[in-house]
Amino acid sequence: MKKINLWDLIKFIILSNIFMIFLDVFGNALVLVVVYFKTGIFIFDLDDFLYGSLDKALAGGTVLGIGLWLKHKLQERQKQKG
Repeated sequence: MKKINLWDLIKFIILSNIFMIFLDVFGNALVLVVVYFKTGIFIFDLDDFLYGSLDKALAGGTVLGIGLWLKHKLQERQKQKG
């Protein structure tokens, strides 16, 4: 198993952010479709849709990336001791 380093932290953060942005945009689009079929009104604000998604996804993706990196770092340390 290769050593976990700072480059891996950057990769985890970038990939987690991309994943969270995709999930958030997909979730927002799904909510828009459900609201349209329930009410018959299609409310779409591009600024709120994109910037709201980016704001939430970048915060969650960064935390997720750091958490994954810490998990792998702790597993690496445990294997070195054991």
